[in-house]
Amino acid sequence: MNNFWAICIGIEEYLHYQPLRGAENRAQALYRYFFAESNLPSDQLLLLTDTSPSPGKRSTYPNHNNILEWINDIPVNIEYCWFFFQGYGINYQGEDYLLPIDSNINTVTQTGIKVRSLF
Repeated sequence: MNNFWAICIGIEEYLHYQPLRGAENRAQALYRYFFAESNLPSDQLLLLTDTSPSPGKRSTYPNHNNILEWINDIPVNIEYCWFFFQGYGINYQGEDYLLPIDSNINTVTQTGIKVRSLF
């Protein structure tokens, strides 16, 4: 499974929106499934939640910059990347955006993550 990756993101306590209950638990459950059932190496499996522990010195807090930095660090030659996002999203001017924990609806093009730009 060298060319497989999984990213599980669950955001509950948004800075500017109503909390989403259960988002963190669902991301953690999927992360545990990938870890236990798929035999993915831990360095190819990532959990980003409000409270997830960091696998080293890098933060796993699901803000705009951290999410993009982690995604940009995935090698370009992978075959599959499972991407799970449990959080808010929005369609703005015909484009779909994921809303990180620090996003702001008034500046969605700067603080959201355009879905088409992910992979």
